[in-house]
Amino acid sequence: MTGAQKIAAVASMGFTERQARFLTPVMQYAGVCVPRQYATFARTAYGQRVNRLFDRLVKRRYAVPCACVHNRAHVFHVQHRALYAAIGDPHSRFRRPVAAARVVERLMRLDAVLSVADVDWLASDAQKHAHLCALCTGEPCSRLPTLSDRWPWGLDGDGRTLFVFLVRPEDGTDALRGFLRRHLELWRAIPTWTLR
Repeated sequence: MTGAQKIAAVASMGFTERQARFLTPVMQYAGVCVPRQYATFARTAYGQRVNRLFDRLVKRRYAVPCACVHNRAHVFHVQHRALYAAIGDPHSRFRRPVAAARVVERLMRLDAVLSVADVDWLASDAQKHAHLCALCTGEPCSRLPTLSDRWPWGLDGDGRTLFVFLVRPEDGTDALRGFLRRHLELWRAIPTWTLR
């Protein structure tokens, strides 16, 4: 299922095309979002348009609001099976309840995906492997590095593969070093890539 097909399927459930373009990556990479992210994505002021989307999500039970610790905002967990089925992933792990400690990481991952325009994001391991096979024609697919990576990969307009990794202050530099070591063989197989 292509990205355009996923967006069209979500839009057919009563959402505008812009709302569907926002909800699709939410479901593929985080499962949670905050209204600020939609306002930034839609390039609109936080107000009626933003509230309308989140009111519709809650009213139709597509999402549930989760109060933050400081009670000044809500995180919305998009969890309805029908929405995930529309993008071809009805059993997504992002439908499951998320521990509070993981919410910030997921929101930051979504920020990273939404902040880069004109990138075709690869969500599943199958998509990533197919991309590697297409890039590395001289190498048999069976000999390519295989790893299950929860971080999204993207393809920019120049054909570069874009990798995203979140370094949290509490992880220190060891987390980044480990990520770099685990991906070294993979990056050797790819002609051009960027790490964000």
